Amino acid sequence: MSGKITSDAFKQKKGDLRHYAEAVEVCLKANEDDIVHIENYGDISTLTTSIEVKDLQDSITLGSYQVWNTLKNWVVDFHVFNQFDKLLLLTTSPIITDNSIQKWNNLKKEDKLTELINASERIKQRVNASKEKLELFGKVLKFTEDYTKSDLLGILDKFHICLSRVSSKKKYEELEKLEVFKLHTKATTRTMIAGVVDFIFRKGLEGRNKWQISVSELHRVLMRLASGSKKKIPQLLKQYEKISIEDYEETLFVNEMKKIEMDSDEIEGAIGDYCRTHDSIIDLLDENSLYNDDIEEYRKSKLFRYLNGNKKIANLESGNRIKKSQKNFLNCLYKMELIDLELIENEHFFQRGNIHSIVDEGLFKWLLDES
Repeated sequence: MSGKITSDAFKQKKGDLRHYAEAVEVCLKANEDDIVHIENYGDISTLTTSIEVKDLQDSITLGSYQVWNTLKNWVVDFHVFNQFDKLLLLTTSPIITDNSIQKWNNLKKEDKLTELINASERIKQRVNASKEKLELFGKVLKFTEDYTKSDLLGILDKFHICLSRVSSKKKYEELEKLEVFKLHTKATTRTMIAGVVDFIFRKGLEGRNKWQISVSELHRVLMRLASGSKKKIPQLLKQYEKISIEDYEETLFVNEMKKIEMDSDEIEGAIGDYCRTHDSIIDLLDENSLYNDDIEEYRKSKLFRYLNGNKKIANLESGNRIKKSQKNFLNCLYKMELIDLELIENEHFFQRGNIHSIVDEGLFKWLLDES
């Protein structure tokens, strides 16, 4: 077997890896209720967007095969792709020499069509014009009763070209910087990304006719992967080995406690409650995903209202603001009765852990004069 064939096969696989790296990012950025499709409606698609990923070594122009083949795919299955709000072509082309590509996304749909026609005419005039390209031009620009100029303009109105000079290797490095991983060490983040890739590939192998990812299910996988790291230690609470605060020094709920000068024992206890609650929520959602609505109502309505009520009362008292904030913190965590949580067994650690979660989301601050 020749080296050229091996090289070509490797390039194709590298392109696949770039494609899958993009799919991982789309899944990690998607909303809780989203379903992400891979190789079903374009390379990657969500409810509103279809993405084609092209890993190119050469410059891309409006006459490039990749542009016209993508348009042809959208035209052939117009009834499918017309339902998307956005149609994206993501290319890793290292050099952009075509000014029409640079300004493409700011053009009106009629101007986009003009630019495409001009590009096709230039290529048609070449002596060695590719027969394959000429066929693509025909399929995109030849209109019928079932496929009209208005249909093509509708596609062009949604068609954006995304220029990315990031290789598959760099793309995976970018994944490590996503918001979802901001509180984790690099080692934990890489473990979580590997787990996400494994989850996505398994869904592809398990799927019969469709490769699709439930984002809510992926989120539960992420939570389990995070719990499998050092963050699992606090779940054991103080009766076990030492709880390391180091992994939590940058978390918002710990920094809020430091602002009001709470001691290390209280911080360790807070971390324990936070992580144990985290694991309990994972188990509850595995049992029934509908519990998520009950928990959010409990946190955002009852607990949040309780915290703000206590803060208003504490603000009326005289004295040192740090001391008052500390007293309010202790009252909120240890002097409140358990709030009923329908269908879910509620305990004190679960209540305290959810309070810390509210603080960690930036919805509440312990220092009394901060809103």
